[in-house]
Amino acid sequence: MATQLFPGKSQVPDSFVSPDHPLYNPDVKKYSFDPQAAAQMLQDVGWVDSDNNPSTPRVASGVAGVADGTPFEFDYLVPAEGEKPQAAQILKDSLAQCGIRVNVRTESTDQLFAPGPDSPIFGREFAMAQFAWVTSLQPPCDLYTSGQIPGPYPDYPQGWGGANVSGYSNPEYDRLFQQMKDMANGPERQAIIDRMVAIVRRDAPWVFGFHPKNFSLQHSWLKNVKPNLMANNSLKYLRIDAAAREAARVRWNRPDWRGPIVAVLIMVLGVRIPVCDITYQTDGGLFYWAGGLPAILHQDRAAVTGLIEPRPVEEGCVR
Repeated sequence: MATQLFPGKSQVPDSFVSPDHPLYNPDVKKYSFDPQAAAQMLQDVGWVDSDNNPSTPRVASGVAGVADGTPFEFDYLVPAEGEKPQAAQILKDSLAQCGIRVNVRTESTDQLFAPGPDSPIFGREFAMAQFAWVTSLQPPCDLYTSGQIPGPYPDYPQGWGGANVSGYSNPEYDRLFQQMKDMANGPERQAIIDRMVAIVRRDAPWVFGFHPKNFSLQHSWLKNVKPNLMANNSLKYLRIDAAAREAARVRWNRPDWRGPIVAVLIMVLGVRIPVCDITYQTDGGLFYWAGGLPAILHQDRAAVTGLIEPRPVEEGCVR
């Protein structure tokens, strides 16, 4: 998905900590794309390919809490804007290889993220949904805590604006978050975050899609530039190094008089550049030389390329 949507501009995530983050653990187990292994895992837990037809979904056979014969099929809510429908199609095609049928439903962002219980997302009325959170400099560990589950206040501390729309709740994860959140960065905090990442990867309430990258260009004399998606009022923090900007202007805008001088000399001195047209006869046809630039008139490439003993047929020079 990452390579198809953003070639060279995205990374495949293995956890909720970005690979560019200082707290990312490079030793985290990498996800691999292996539809055959996934299909076997589904088969082992009771989702069987009863008709040996890869175009139809698997059905339940002895799956706890699921009636036998229930197809593995669900709706996938996706915002209709940007690259999101294409990302959904890629996911749909990938899951189909494992025998899972996905019905993509696109809706406007306003509809999906409407406030309150009427929202398909915050009201948690979905089987699977696609969206992204913009995070700060800290890893987004809080997104998976029980306190972030949306719902009516005060039973749910964040009200209907809670970020944990999956409803995921793990007491051990919550405890580790409370222990870690006010700690300074260091080996102990890193170890706790690594444990939290392992818990979320094991329970898999979320499927990590891609980490998009944004690229920007700026002048070296523009200071205090920190590109991010969290702050829209960063203009007041920018600083211009006026001396460096002026030096750059002088260096970039230095005039080059060579062209105009040559043009003036030609006009004043009456210099006329000779142009010669020579036509050669070869065994393969005519080879025409116009003003120093060869052109094949009617060609036999092998003969012209060889050009054995060309014989001038017509020659004329204009001065």
